Amino acid sequence: MAGPRGLMDNPGEIISLLGESKQSSLYLVGNPVIANKIISIDIRGSFYVPFRVCFYDHGTASGAVISDDRPSSFLAALERPELNEIGVMLDQKIDGVADALRKT
Repeated sequence: MAGPRGLMDNPGEIISLLGESKQSSLYLVGNPVIANKIISIDIRGSFYVPFRVCFYDHGTASGAVISDDRPSSFLAALERPELNEIGVMLDQKIDGVADALRKT
């Protein structure tokens, strides 16, 4: 299940190796145009794009949970004010997708 370098990208699969069944999927989410804008401002931004979003079932009746990196928080760590607006916009995009999924 591990890739050629011994790393895995699905946390549910990792946990299931220990004998516990977990429903979890990890996705990398991004937009190359926005990523390019971030990286052109600060090359260190390449560490944060694309962003991670994880869907998992924690075993309660409430159903699946959506957990994500908050782009605004990660980009704020670079201390480049011009990235703040982009980070907030990406937070809103992720929140919009999550809200749409909750309604389905």
